Amino acid sequence: RIFKVVPPASWKPRERPYEDSDETVLVAPVRQEAIGHSGMYSMVNVTQKALSVKAFKELAMKPENQPPAPTWDSVGDEAMWDLDRRYWQAFAGARPAVYGADNHSPSLMEDCAGAWNISKLDNLLWSRLNRSGVLPGVNSPYLYLGMWRASFAWHVEDMDLYSINFLHWGAEKVWYCANSKDAERLERFG
Repeated sequence: RIFKVVPPASWKPRERPYEDSDETVLVAPVRQEAIGHSGMYSMVNVTQKALSVKAFKELAMKPENQPPAPTWDSVGDEAMWDLDRRYWQAFAGARPAVYGADNHSPSLMEDCAGAWNISKLDNLLWSRLNRSGVLPGVNSPYLYLGMWRASFAWHVEDMDLYSINFLHWGAEKVWYCANSKDAERLERFG
């Protein structure tokens, strides 16, 4: 299941602007090359040299890495589905996207985020591990940076646990979710 949780309007994740995180280093960003056609694709991830968040933002903001403008008659959900359709139509053979994945990095949130700070969420793993064991990306945050055409593989979460994601900035994301009864089928498909 996917839920969208909207924090109160008065809440803020940071006191300082995000630019102070520009020097955070993405250790191993990947260039994503999609291969396939007619709805059957494979993704080849080619590791790139380390990149700062600032350099990644500059790359992502280049015109060739921006999504196409919605068609003139698209609005609201229809515009989202139009963009989704155009994404899949151009998926293979398009200019490769760069994705900053699995960066074990402190959250970009600050203490002012309070109970919503994903670095400080209480969980059963912490109580079982007596707060001593860090499992990167499971009970401590990973930082991901994407751009138009960047994709994250369909997968089952580590140890079948739930996942929490927070969009700090940028365009809305599209999430696909398979019913748990279809998980085995989805895994076989991949």
